[in-house]
Amino acid sequence: MRAEKAVTKLSRDEVRYARRVARMKDEYDRAMLYNSVVRQIEGEIREQITDGVQKKEREQRDKEIARNALAEGSSIEFVQKITGLDLETIKSLRS
Repeated sequence: MRAEKAVTKLSRDEVRYARRVARMKDEYDRAMLYNSVVRQIEGEIREQITDGVQKKEREQRDKEIARNALAEGSSIEFVQKITGLDLETIKSLRS
């Protein structure tokens, strides 16, 4: 009878241990997934910032080209064609 109780107690302890290990593994997996998602989002944000900066730089470059072309006497239509800027922007640069 004592041996049976000892085996039963041991088995319960083993079950508790297995459950605790499973919970810890689950928490670890969740943390790893969370970190993976965070890294992915950070990468996307960095990419968007880089794209925004590059777009702003292209816009500034196009405006500078437009100013120079207008100063040399180019027509607004020609400047629009080479820079891709809208007419309102080009007209505002002309002044």
